[in-house]
Amino acid sequence: MASDIEVRMKEKCVIEFLTAEQIVPIDIHRHLLKVYGDNTVDVSTVRRWVVRFNSGESEVHDKPRPGRPCSAATPHNERRLDQLIRSDRRITTRELCTRLNIGCNALETMLGKQDYRKVCSRWVPRVIKQDHKTHRMEVCQDLLHQFEAEGDKFLDSIVTEDETWCHHYEPESKRQSMEWRHPDSPRNKKFKTQPSAGKVMCTAFWDMRGVILLDFLEPGETVNSERYKTTLTKLKARISRVRPEKQTTFRLQQDNTRPHTSLAGLSYHIHLIAPI
Repeated sequence: MASDIEVRMKEKCVIEFLTAEQIVPIDIHRHLLKVYGDNTVDVSTVRRWVVRFNSGESEVHDKPRPGRPCSAATPHNERRLDQLIRSDRRITTRELCTRLNIGCNALETMLGKQDYRKVCSRWVPRVIKQDHKTHRMEVCQDLLHQFEAEGDKFLDSIVTEDETWCHHYEPESKRQSMEWRHPDSPRNKKFKTQPSAGKVMCTAFWDMRGVILLDFLEPGETVNSERYKTTLTKLKARISRVRPEKQTTFRLQQDNTRPHTSLAGLSYHIHLIAPI
């Protein structure tokens, strides 16, 4: 398929030939429409070229043009841009334009050519140093070795602990309020509500078969070492009732908060799994 430039040049040749045949511009445009369709030049363009050919011009190719002025996106500015960004990753686009003495459009062009994008930092729970990563890898490898040695028996022996706030009132979600209706049925309205301000701390223990214990903190209490000992006493009593086969063999997996890392677990002869 011919390019637009080639089609335009052919149209100029046709206009030149029909002009020599003394055809008026409106009839020339009708001929062009029959051959090239609606994408052909308009009547005003045909008239302009007829005037040129009648004045003696015979060149159908476009004359050289000076083109756009020299762009500010020069190799020198691109190198300076890269140096400025590498020296200060937080430099603003306004500062870059000022330092390079260029406009925003040229700056965006150079940034795109060098694949630069300004992105926000990713939030992480905490900074993990190399020794923390090494410790995590060692713990994971130890757990894998135990699983390879014991199989599903090892997984069944794990009791996981976690803490969460339980609100006195949890609003129904929008998805929970979905109803089956016909297209012409009116939609129910659901008002936005917030969880209640009243809440209580819950310590939960579970294994691969389900929840074992939910221990709620009394108002005014805090989770310290002594309170956690009481929770572990409840846990051992609960396991002896609902999981009697592993009351002496279960492994407790908990986080490393200060009450949990005290001597409470050791004094209760509970095998602890190192937190990952």
